[in-house]
Amino acid sequence: MALAAMLRLQPMSLSYRVEWQVRDEKVDLLRFVGLAMVVMAHVGAPTLLFQFRNFDVPLMVLLSGISFGLAWRDEPYMAYVWKRIKRLVFPVWIFLSAYFAFVGVTGLLIHVPDTDVLVSSYLLRSGIGYVWIIRIFLLVALVSPLILHFHRRTPGQGRYFATLGLVYAAYEALVFVLKPPLQGLAGALFEEMFLYLVPFAILFAIGLRFNTLRRSQIALLAGGGLLICAAFGVGLYLVEGRFVPTQAFKYPPLLYYLSYALGVSSLLWLLSGRLLALVQVSPFYVAVRFMAQNSIWAYLWHIPLVEAVRVDFYLKYPLVFVLAGVLTYLQVTFLQRLILPQIPSPAMRKNLNLVLTG
Repeated sequence: MALAAMLRLQPMSLSYRVEWQVRDEKVDLLRFVGLAMVVMAHVGAPTLLFQFRNFDVPLMVLLSGISFGLAWRDEPYMAYVWKRIKRLVFPVWIFLSAYFAFVGVTGLLIHVPDTDVLVSSYLLRSGIGYVWIIRIFLLVALVSPLILHFHRRTPGQGRYFATLGLVYAAYEALVFVLKPPLQGLAGALFEEMFLYLVPFAILFAIGLRFNTLRRSQIALLAGGGLLICAAFGVGLYLVEGRFVPTQAFKYPPLLYYLSYALGVSSLLWLLSGRLLALVQVSPFYVAVRFMAQNSIWAYLWHIPLVEAVRVDFYLKYPLVFVLAGVLTYLQVTFLQRLILPQIPSPAMRKNLNLVLTG
């Protein structure tokens, strides 16, 4: 019944939402796709599907760039950072605290993590896994206003993309020299922060530009990315004697991984109008938008479900994904219909909505 209600749900009230974003339905649709692909990665997808979906995190970062370019309103940098911390970090800390408390009391799902794993999880490092994605979004968010400044001051497409290309070439050269994984705490932090920030920041910068590009230019990005990926794939096959998945070049992200992700993401953006038209006439459209608009909490809820649901992939994947959506729907509905109306302070309502939805 909860799922049926979710599918009938009208777009949720924004009366308590901090509405600094201008929503683009194509962005919402592809954010839903990105979320679906991230969840697929964690439920034991077969090799072919696992490779196919390996554009998920870059797609989400690219979409962040598109959204940011549409929605940014000038505000003090520290106020913006604090808002991003509340939106990205506080939900993770709340969820992890509840999750670890549940595991500690019941002994279910996973072994009780030791102190190192607990601390690493809260710091958005390796920890229990899963949370590194939030670190990427936070790092990119911290430099987003700077990238927007560069975007505004560089109207020419040639100069803009040439600069991004030079920065990326320097990054690849640095990775080649350093040969990660780096040793020691300082080396690990440099790798986790800088060597992940640069490529994803470049994807964000490309996303900022998408709404100024012609379809032919986006098609060039799609075709060029996929051709580069194919060239790497053939070369690696000739050297290794086997197909090497792009996943092998993800930590930190390198060109083989990124070219595939950029190619597929650009292709999806080209097709997003047609895909949206199909989804809008389906009975699942409201659920798709709801999941996209509450993707952080849907992502967090899928974590215990991955451990709890122990069936074959082809049943586990839809179960985990749908149940994560249902739990998120129940959370948001409970908050907005029962909790927020009882709180007299507008500031408290705004902050609770910021942290417990989205």
